[in-house]
Amino acid sequence: MIGRDLTETWPAFQLWENGSDGGEINWNYLVNTYGAQTVTITDCRVPSADSCLEDTTLSEVIRGWLGAEHDPAKKDQPLLYVKDWHLARWVSRNPAIQPFYTTPYLFADDWLNYHYCNFTDDDFRFVYLGIQGTSTPFHKDVYDSYSWSTNVIGRKLWTFWAPDDEARKQPGVELVQGAGETVFVCVALLSSRKIFLPNLTPGCYP
Repeated sequence: MIGRDLTETWPAFQLWENGSDGGEINWNYLVNTYGAQTVTITDCRVPSADSCLEDTTLSEVIRGWLGAEHDPAKKDQPLLYVKDWHLARWVSRNPAIQPFYTTPYLFADDWLNYHYCNFTDDDFRFVYLGIQGTSTPFHKDVYDSYSWSTNVIGRKLWTFWAPDDEARKQPGVELVQGAGETVFVCVALLSSRKIFLPNLTPGCYP
C-alpha cells in the first residue's frame, strides 16, 4: 500500500468529490462530463457476474443508483458495478475534457499500455465505479501482469492469494484501501475487491 502523497495532485480528487474527505461523489460532475459515455456493467448479485456483462450509458447507471426507489439492501434489486471503463483513453482523445490523473512516476515504465496505446485501439487503463457491496470477483490481472489501483473516493476491501492451488485453500491476506491510497499488485497474484463503505457513500477509483 502506498500513501496519499503519490497521487495528491490528481484533478480527480477535486473534480469527482464533493468536499475533501474522500467520502462523497460529485454525481453532477460525472453525469455532466461523462454521462453519455458507454460503460460496461455487471450485476454483482449474479453468480459468475463477469459472464453477464451489458453496455449502457453512465448516466443511466447513476440514475438507477440515485433513484428514490433504489435500495442496495434489497436482494431483488440489481447491484450494478461499472468495470473496465476506458475513461483515460476517451479523455486523451477529447482535449476539451480535463484530464483526471497522471501516471505516478513509480509506474511510468508501462510497457503493456505503451504498446496498446501506440499501436492498437485498446488499452488497460481502467476506471471502476460502484456502490456499497459491489465487487470484483476472484481473478488474476490481464496477461498475469503487474497492476496498480488508486482509490479516489470511499474504501475498498482487497483479498490476495498466492498463485498456487494450495495457497488458495487458505484464507487470503486482506487490507482496506482508503481514499487516495494506491495498491500495487505483484505479477500473478490472485485477488478480489469489494467496495466496503460503512457510513460512507459509493466509491470510484482508476
